[in-house]
Amino acid sequence: MTDVDFETGPPERGRTGARHSSGNGPRRFAGTVANGPWPATIPLDEAATGTEEGGGEPNAPARRIPVAVSSFVGRGCEQAEVAAGLGDARLVTLTGAAGIGKTRLALAVAQSLQADYSEGAWLVRLEAIADPAWLCPTVASAFFLPEQAGRSCVQTLAERLSERHVLLVLDNCEHLIEACAELAAALLESCPHLSIMATSREPLGITGEQRYEVPPLAVPSAEAPAAPEQLGQCAAVQLFVQRAVATQPSFALTADNAPAVSEICRRLDGLPLALELAAARLDLLTPAQIARRLDERFALLAGGSRTAPARHRSLQAAMEWSYDLLSDAERVLLRRLSVFAEGATLDAVEEVCRGEGVEESEVLDLLGGLVAQSLVVAHTAGPEPRYRLLETTREFARQRLVEAGEAAPLERRHAAWCVGLVEEAEASLAGRSDQVAWLERLDTEHANLLDALAWSVGGGEAELGLRIAAGLVLFWRVRGRFGEGRDWLERLRAAAPDAPPGVRARALWGSGLLTAMLGDHETGKARADESLALASEAGDAVAVARALYLKGFSTTFADGPVAALPVLEDSAARAQQAGDTWCVAVAKGAAGRAHLFQGDPASARPVLEEALEVARAGGDLQGMENALLGLGWAGLATGDPEAGEARFRECLALAHQLGDRFLSAMALSFLGEIARNRGDQATAAACLEESLSLGRKVGSPLAPMKSLSSLGQLAHDEGDAQAASSLFDRAHSVASGAGLKVGVAPHVAGLGEAALAQGDAETAQGCFDEALTLARDSGESLAAARALRGLGELARLRGDVRQAGGCLHEAVTLQHEVGDSEAIAESLEAWARLEATRGAWAGAVRLLAAAEALRSAEGYERPRGRQDRCDADLAAAREALGTEGVEAAWAAGLDLSVDEAVAYVGRGRGPRAGRPATGWASLTPTEAQVADLAAEGLTNPEIGARLFVSRRTVQSHLANAYAKLGISSRRQLRDAAAGR
Repeated sequence: MTDVDFETGPPERGRTGARHSSGNGPRRFAGTVANGPWPATIPLDEAATGTEEGGGEPNAPARRIPVAVSSFVGRGCEQAEVAAGLGDARLVTLTGAAGIGKTRLALAVAQSLQADYSEGAWLVRLEAIADPAWLCPTVASAFFLPEQAGRSCVQTLAERLSERHVLLVLDNCEHLIEACAELAAALLESCPHLSIMATSREPLGITGEQRYEVPPLAVPSAEAPAAPEQLGQCAAVQLFVQRAVATQPSFALTADNAPAVSEICRRLDGLPLALELAAARLDLLTPAQIARRLDERFALLAGGSRTAPARHRSLQAAMEWSYDLLSDAERVLLRRLSVFAEGATLDAVEEVCRGEGVEESEVLDLLGGLVAQSLVVAHTAGPEPRYRLLETTREFARQRLVEAGEAAPLERRHAAWCVGLVEEAEASLAGRSDQVAWLERLDTEHANLLDALAWSVGGGEAELGLRIAAGLVLFWRVRGRFGEGRDWLERLRAAAPDAPPGVRARALWGSGLLTAMLGDHETGKARADESLALASEAGDAVAVARALYLKGFSTTFADGPVAALPVLEDSAARAQQAGDTWCVAVAKGAAGRAHLFQGDPASARPVLEEALEVARAGGDLQGMENALLGLGWAGLATGDPEAGEARFRECLALAHQLGDRFLSAMALSFLGEIARNRGDQATAAACLEESLSLGRKVGSPLAPMKSLSSLGQLAHDEGDAQAASSLFDRAHSVASGAGLKVGVAPHVAGLGEAALAQGDAETAQGCFDEALTLARDSGESLAAARALRGLGELARLRGDVRQAGGCLHEAVTLQHEVGDSEAIAESLEAWARLEATRGAWAGAVRLLAAAEALRSAEGYERPRGRQDRCDADLAAAREALGTEGVEAAWAAGLDLSVDEAVAYVGRGRGPRAGRPATGWASLTPTEAQVADLAAEGLTNPEIGARLFVSRRTVQSHLANAYAKLGISSRRQLRDAAAGR
């Protein structure tokens, strides 16, 4: 024994005293031990006739555990684990936070194990005992043992229990922890058949003890749907509903109240006491009203059962009971810990909470004490331990922090710590190899960061918040939190107009980037210009390069790739000079994609390869995934789907590693397109639906727009023109709603194809015309070719063979420039239908065979609708040519290379039949366009941009035109054009 004297016996019966408010020093008895004279020595198996709570019957010692008057919800696993613990150890201590249900769990376990103990299970409640000297007499009184002269209470109790097989439940030991430890150790040593189950905020700390941390009840996920049938399986919801029915018998969980019930259970951390007190409020409030009032939970959650212990009649009383037991230093640390949302590491606690009553060297021990007393939850599963307050504990500690006048300085230190964290993270996210670890760290600290941002606005420290937000831009970008980041940056910019130019430049850049990711590229350009001006003023070369990247990225979608390319090239060059490899990689990646939008994969590929090399050299996973997406697109555009697929899968793997939902969505949309081309409709649909879901979550229009368009094409391939029209229309709505100018034309062309399939030529004509205009304005050559192919088909159906040939020839020329094999194959098939219309059956068969060879070489499968049409054309050709004629033409077509097939289309056929050899009339439509533009004074690059062809192609067309016109210079060309 130490300082607790068990030799003196109980004080005078009826003596009372108040609890010491600090929880230190001697505690005095706060009630009577028994209601009458102590009984004479009674055999234990006869003691059940006593009248203590729960009553008893002769020879039924098990009745010493009170019968529960309300249902015990859930905890099946916990009961089994505690029972198993009692099989392995003779002392099991149930620990946990206030109101977590330690007592109810202990009683449930004791009830279930009574039959395993020949003398039953016995409960001793200790909450009313204030003086450690009364502990042993109180336990003895439960067994009706009187004082014995000359013998200590412990000796008397140990002698009586020495041969008895008993389970002793000591409930609420935390305020008598040392005395309970002494008594338990003495009894276990003397009584070999005795087992003890204790409940306490902290373990007793003696040899042989097994601690069981009672967890909160399981709560619904914040992301899971709040459907009643699903919520009803959750233990916290079950408890709330059962207690709600007790308060209001008509209560039921419904679709209307399920979200509020789910929120109540989550915000109360699954604490049974809090849930029961909340349910009791249903006599006055609805679940939604209760949920809204949880910010004032201590005023709300009061008025529990009159028969419950005083500390269980309100949440406030339960928390005060625990708080009063702490040392002064522990109280200081507990209330300071309330500045952390969702916990903190030891380093963070030491940095923010030290000083003025808590030395840094004391933090670890004090924190350990709070963990031991179940006021702080320690999570040790991650890279480093984290220490967290349950939300109810945090709210209580926050009140104490405000009362102590420490809230403002602690919040500022917390915000300053957040600044240091995000600035260190930003350096890693912008091009270092530990990006994944830092993204996960910021995920973990997300709630802390948001709290700091909110405080900085309301606390008059907006510049601190602006620095935090500016440092989080790449985190928000990768995690797809575009709207959250944009809103915070805009709010803090307005609140901190006098922040240093460098800070404002970074914030403007971040706001513009996230705004552009949400589809508002005009605002993105405006923010880029503002950021560029401030960065130049601050002399920040990195910020200048990034502002130019943002301007080029937004210009691509707002004005077209032609205008964007010089800006992106300038950004990459400046970033290279500034040593910002992250910006080098993303600027080059964006430039490569701008080339692809122009239909120039040959120019895109080397730029994208360089972007990938720069990113890989620095371990920049973000730069790598961006470059890989572009390289996959280039492979797809040049008729190499295997290479494209490999790049897309690399991109997808990196996006998954980073948790980048936006680029995951983009990669999946392309993989879905590849699967569709191969005829694997099920895989295509799965990829595209997943892409659509991810794209919607991040709020960017780009991924949903592309996925919807590809799903529309999939429906069109399956012959469901109505579904295709609906999907293309949705894609167009997404793009139009975001004000996009690039990437819109394909959806409009798709609408034209769906209308054509439904026999609506007028709607189809309007859609193809609009698509062609949009494609020419944005510089998208493949979209222009798709619209031209549709216009050619409409002209063929009208019988205008000449116009049909002109449109189809221009379409296949553009597609051949890009090298898009699937598009070329479709245009060859369209030209074959034109040949069939003209009665040129051999030519039609040759082109169908050439398209078949091209599809086979690339692994593409002809869609079912087009296959039916080709079969019909071949059947008609057999009637015209006979089987041998068809077979000969088919064989000749299979031998044609892509270049030969395109050249075959371009020979003196259709609209060019009978064309003269020289003069303006001898020029092809494309040659005439090039000559006219050159005569107007446009340069070769400007002509290429206008017509979506490369400079080399412009030069070739001009050379042909010069030869046919018999001239050798642009001056002569202008004269010839003027003299027409």
